[in-house]
Amino acid sequence: MNLKKVSKVLTTGFLIGSLLTISAGGEEVSAASNLKDIPKDSSTEINYLLDKGVVTGFTDGTFRPDVQVTRGQFALLVSRALEIPMPSSKPKFSDVSSSQATYEGVMKAYSLGIIKGYENGQFKPTDLIKRSDIAIMLDRALQTEGNFTTKATLDYKDTNKIGATSLDAIKRLTHYRIITANNLFNEFQPEVKGTRETTAVEIYNLLKLIENPDQVKDNYKYMTPEELKETYGEFTVVERATGLQSNLGIRERDFMEEYYHKLRGPFGKYQLDPKTYLKGLYEGAITSYAGYYNNYPKYEMISLNGKSYRQSEIFQDNKYSPTYMLKDILPEQPEGKEDFLIDLHTDSDEFATYERDDISVTKLGKKPVSLNGDYIVDLNNLFKETSNVSMSNKQITYNRKTISFSDNSNVVTLNGDRKILKNKITIENNTVYGPLKEVAKYLGMDVRQSVPYPRIEVTSYPTDIEEYVWKE
Repeated sequence: MNLKKVSKVLTTGFLIGSLLTISAGGEEVSAASNLKDIPKDSSTEINYLLDKGVVTGFTDGTFRPDVQVTRGQFALLVSRALEIPMPSSKPKFSDVSSSQATYEGVMKAYSLGIIKGYENGQFKPTDLIKRSDIAIMLDRALQTEGNFTTKATLDYKDTNKIGATSLDAIKRLTHYRIITANNLFNEFQPEVKGTRETTAVEIYNLLKLIENPDQVKDNYKYMTPEELKETYGEFTVVERATGLQSNLGIRERDFMEEYYHKLRGPFGKYQLDPKTYLKGLYEGAITSYAGYYNNYPKYEMISLNGKSYRQSEIFQDNKYSPTYMLKDILPEQPEGKEDFLIDLHTDSDEFATYERDDISVTKLGKKPVSLNGDYIVDLNNLFKETSNVSMSNKQITYNRKTISFSDNSNVVTLNGDRKILKNKITIENNTVYGPLKEVAKYLGMDVRQSVPYPRIEVTSYPTDIEEYVWKE
């Protein structure tokens, strides 16, 4: 597809009216072999429609793929593609007459509800058709042929520019791969006008789906992201990237979701099957993610498919890997059903909680603050994902131990016994901030701090203190 010309506006009124049959000599040219300007990327689709008589060329031997299409011309193309018969009852549009070349197409398309007019009684057949209107008409055409109701979650960069009237149609046509992004920047461009090339490709996609609706069944190209993962597996990464050029913090990347959108990407040309895609991901990830650990802890893979990176199938435990020296530092999921490990980076307000069957990411109210050999942290969110810790603005309870406290005081009681903390507990906007190490130890948790890295681990089970690696 010629991207440089995709949005070219035709200014010659003669060509706008000659989409279907009229050229300098007034003759049709339908033989694909005679048309010298059919783009290579869309030759299959255009030649298919030429053979069916849906589109034609010009007597000078051209197809003119960049010529823009009018509303009337598009209605005629769709009516030809679906072989809609002429209705006995015809609507009366004030601007559509039987003398117009697109008259029959408009009447036929209207009879199936594929097109509708405006409130003023016009159809505006000579107006150039926008991609949003193309989607609406193609969706209506699709629904006349079966139950095609699955909607895609759109990831076009300009999804927010798609109007409400065409949004559902675009979601359905995107899922069924009838319509795709209009450029390599993954923009749908709802206001851009359709061309002879782009509309031919979209009508071809429509026909191929209608001709073989069973292709949707068990075909990865038409599966939802959930169906793809259930059938082929997943590759979902939770990773931390802070202090690097991207500075993304902690984010989740669902590569099968990304694959789903690749299949529906610009011009729908992505052809890699899911098995090959996943195999490439795993093979590449073994070395690429290990390489990222040269930047640890600014970069960290927290989990792969719900397993800690340290316990995942792509972790490299050999002395030539950057991860080898980190194998005794990286967090792992505990074995006990009720156990947990909180991995807190002291220079970040995001952290991960590791449990046997789950890894969750939580955001603190603010970053930890170093004070008197401890760290003041948001205790509410710190223990939010730990199942056996209960928290209020007056007390915190874990494993039959309860710390009671009051705002702006370092005096607490532990199961009724008075204790003095080195740092005060404060309450701000219903959030309790207190000294992490002292509170955790009084509750019977294990705490250790990394020597070379700004990390603290809080666990429900005993951990080792290895010299030069961990400290209390």
